[in-house]
Amino acid sequence: MFEVSDVDVRQALDDKESGWLYMSSPFCATCQHAERLLQIIEASTASFTCQKLNIQLAPDIAQSLQIESVPAMLYYKDGEKRAVFYSFSSIVAVLEKMKEVEKNVNGL
Repeated sequence: MFEVSDVDVRQALDDKESGWLYMSSPFCATCQHAERLLQIIEASTASFTCQKLNIQLAPDIAQSLQIESVPAMLYYKDGEKRAVFYSFSSIVAVLEKMKEVEKNVNGL
């Protein structure tokens, strides 16, 4: 997982890129738990990559993407928000949700 700035996110959306964006706050214990789960997923899944955004440094991005709370995992495709979820109960649950989102958005 690599940290990005609000400028990086805006550029990716403007360039119509696709991918996962994890949004969190450094002061949020639930966010720290979710990040550990995502790090395990990333280490065990070669095809998974994720960007990380500190939401406190990017309030305009949070507002424009209509993020309701953190931690939040957003999937964007062709520069548009396609799905967002806020639950990080377990590695299995997160992986299943990610697969479901990619299947629904990409038609896989």
